[in-house]
Amino acid sequence: MEAQCYARENFFGWSVYDVFLENYLSHFPQQQVMVLYTDDLASQPLEVFRRVEDFLGVRHHQYDEVRSALIFNSRDCYNWKCGKQKEEVQPLTLDSIDNTTTATESQQQQQQPQSTTTGAGNGMALMSVENIGKSNNGNRNSAFTQATARLTAFYRPHMQRLFRWADRGIIAQPPAAWRTAYG
Repeated sequence: MEAQCYARENFFGWSVYDVFLENYLSHFPQQQVMVLYTDDLASQPLEVFRRVEDFLGVRHHQYDEVRSALIFNSRDCYNWKCGKQKEEVQPLTLDSIDNTTTATESQQQQQQPQSTTTGAGNGMALMSVENIGKSNNGNRNSAFTQATARLTAFYRPHMQRLFRWADRGIIAQPPAAWRTAYG
């Protein structure tokens, strides 16, 4: 019932993974449930493909390594026909969301190495964990910062439940950035 409540007309609900996984695990043995993370798919697509094939017990397909390394569904195009190389996809930063970054600042940010991320993984982040709360020239009271804090607080107990399951070997370990963000 809780899963139905989260799923209906609630865009937050689909990301409350623990409730949905609990439902699956109540109907299927743990050995028949595989949890994957888009961070891993983005950073190691062929390895993830192989793990899925092994889990399903099917023979390995011969994937085109160049095509499998492309990024699909980036900000500019949500379509299988417009895959991009990782270098072509610029990370979305908090400053770009705030639209306060000058062209020079934007170029400087793009030249800096990416740090621990949440979301897309492997440098293609929705936001950098270290930069949460540092938008608007350090204004920690910005609407974006406040919204991020509230969303983090909302998801924290659900994420911590996933961490406990991962630590007990019930599901795969989540990306390290998730533990950084949600404790």
